[in-house]
Amino acid sequence: VDWIALSFVQRHQDIAELRSLTSSFCSEDQRQPKLLAKIEKPAAVQDLDEILKQSDGVMVARGDLGVEMNPEEVPFVQKTIISKALFWGVPVIVATQMLESMISNPAPTRAECSDIANAILDGCDGVMLSGESAVGSYPLECVEMQRRVISASEQQQRRAQSRGATSGSATGGWKPPATLSVLNPLMFVRENDAVIGSVLASAVTLAHGIGAKAIVCFTATGRSVEKLTQFRPSMPVVAVCPTMETARFLSLYRGVYATSDRETQVLAQQAEDENAIPSCRAIEVAWRVAADHALVSDPHEWVVVICRLPWFSYGPLNVIRVTNAFESGLADYLTTTTS
Repeated sequence: VDWIALSFVQRHQDIAELRSLTSSFCSEDQRQPKLLAKIEKPAAVQDLDEILKQSDGVMVARGDLGVEMNPEEVPFVQKTIISKALFWGVPVIVATQMLESMISNPAPTRAECSDIANAILDGCDGVMLSGESAVGSYPLECVEMQRRVISASEQQQRRAQSRGATSGSATGGWKPPATLSVLNPLMFVRENDAVIGSVLASAVTLAHGIGAKAIVCFTATGRSVEKLTQFRPSMPVVAVCPTMETARFLSLYRGVYATSDRETQVLAQQAEDENAIPSCRAIEVAWRVAADHALVSDPHEWVVVICRLPWFSYGPLNVIRVTNAFESGLADYLTTTTS
C-alpha cells in the first residue's frame, strides 16, 4: 500500500492518530504508507496549516465541501488549499465534478474545461475523476478530455515561464501566480531546509536559464524530489530511485517521471556494496531514463543532473551537473531510440 486517504478530516490530530495506527502494523524495515487528508469540512479548512504539516498529501474534495459550506466559497477555499499545500511541499489533488456532464454526454461543457484548467494554473499536482469514470457512459472520453485540457494548461504555463513572456502577451494575457514564479526560487527555502532548498533553487534556475529539457534527480528516499516539485519547474523531473516503493509514491507529484528499473536498482546496489560507482555510469543512466521517457530527442539538448555523492547516499544534495548525450556517451543510443 503506497497511499491511504482519510475522509472527513477535521483536525490535524486525526492524521496523527492514523499515522500511529499504520505504524503499529508496519515492521521496522517496512515502508509506512503515505497519508492523504481529504478536506471536506469547514473545521479542516480552519486547521489547514497544521493538517498540511501532519499529512503527506491533501485532496480538495469539493463535493462535500459544497454541502458543508456555501457553494460560492468553495472556489476560494480551493485556491487557498492549493497555495498552502505548495508552500508546505505537500501534493494536492483537486477532485469531484470536474467533468460531471460527461457521465451522460460525450462532450464536456466549456465551464468544466475552465474548471480543470484553473486548477492546473493554480498549481495543483493532480485532478481526479470519480463518477465520470466509475459509473459514467463515457469513461475513456473523460480521461482523454481531461488529458487534453491538462496538456493545454501546462503549455500556457511553460510559455509564461519562458524568457520574453513576462508581459503575458504570449499566453493570452495570463501570468503565473506568484507561487509559481521562477523569478524568486528561494521563496520556499526555509531555515530547516536551507542546504537542500538552496541547491534545488539553483538547479531550477540553471535549468530554466539554459533551456534544459529535464531535471534528473538521484534520490534515496524521495525527499529531494518532493522539495524540488515545490519550485514547479517548467521542464519534467526524472526521479531515479533505488526502490519501486519510492518511485511509486513520487509518481503523484506534479511533472515527475519516477523510475526504478533493473539497471537503476543494480546501480544502487553497487553503490551500497562498494560505496562508490563511476559518475559517468550514473550519468549514462540519467540520460537513458530521460530518453526512454521521450523527454530528450536531440543529442545536443541539455539535462541538469542533481545528486548526492556518494551516489544514493542519505543526506543533503551536494552536486549539480549539466550534461548532454555527447558528454554522456549516449548520442548513438539517443539517435536509435528516437528514430
